[in-house]
Amino acid sequence: MWILNNNTPFAANHTFLADREGADNYVLCVKATYDIDDDGLCQPSRVQVPPDYAPRHLDPSKPSTMLGDTDFDFMKPGTDILVIGNAVNPEPESRREVDIGFSVGSVSKRLRVVGERIWLHGAVSPVLSAPAPFRELPVVWENTFGGIAWPEDGSHVDSRNPIGTGLASGTKGIEGLKAPSVFVPGEAYSSWNHRPRPASFCAIERHWMPRRQYAGTYDDDWVKNRAPLWARDLDDRYFMAAPADQQCYPYLNGNEEVRVINMTNSGFLGFKLPVFRPYADLTINRSTKQMRLHISTLTIFPTQRRFSVSWSGSLNCQGYRERILSIDVWDKPIVRAISVSGSRS
Repeated sequence: MWILNNNTPFAANHTFLADREGADNYVLCVKATYDIDDDGLCQPSRVQVPPDYAPRHLDPSKPSTMLGDTDFDFMKPGTDILVIGNAVNPEPESRREVDIGFSVGSVSKRLRVVGERIWLHGAVSPVLSAPAPFRELPVVWENTFGGIAWPEDGSHVDSRNPIGTGLASGTKGIEGLKAPSVFVPGEAYSSWNHRPRPASFCAIERHWMPRRQYAGTYDDDWVKNRAPLWARDLDDRYFMAAPADQQCYPYLNGNEEVRVINMTNSGFLGFKLPVFRPYADLTINRSTKQMRLHISTLTIFPTQRRFSVSWSGSLNCQGYRERILSIDVWDKPIVRAISVSGSRS
């Protein structure tokens, strides 16, 4: 029962989850990891990373940047695009800030990265230090605006990014507080009361805003009439982990051009997503049902010249879960390796 036969060169795994009405759903994820060579050719990595059943964090021992959410959020209405890595300054001796960015098909985003600054004691009031020189700087939530109001008395927490830096309740005791380094272009932080938008290419936690607002209403009425099911006003966007401007609707298909700027030593990374059409045949007693998968998450690791693509799908199996004997996963590769030429833009 529930024997998974994976006939693809990639990693696959499965589980059962309840949908918003509590019905059993069989959920399957195929996860492919690719390496990118110097010519932009994409080849399957020697080691294939399995799908994640739980979120992954930069430092599991404490609150830290979420590198990726579970691969089994089967109600996602679009594709999450995540970019995990460092800003790379092409002129570290002379430049103290650099613009970075990426594009995947029609989705594009840019950020500005500034060398580290801290608040110092000034003659009249605290002042910011000059930006420090840097070669690389991690584009993580810890390095953008947010956090707990300084001094850390718990009086105020930025609900958009509780692990960020730069949030202050006044100038008293502000010396030593690190200023944010990653910004939305056009926004700045030069005063203790500035509140720029937190900015990163990484995933957003479920309990952070704005993702939290999509979870629905869990009040006394829910306790009496709905629990333990999802709230009736649950919005499927709750299952999207990427920032809103990194979400693709409808899903990515493959063959989209990908470009990453100033997150590699060369300054430019370009390739096309391989076209891959995984599907599954579920043997249920003596019959077969076919399930097609869609791209739920694309995660790019520019420094490692690597990326992963997660395809997921689900099938309502309420009432016959125990009759699913086996699952055969197949691939229909159209393109195995494609290159794209380009220059820094």
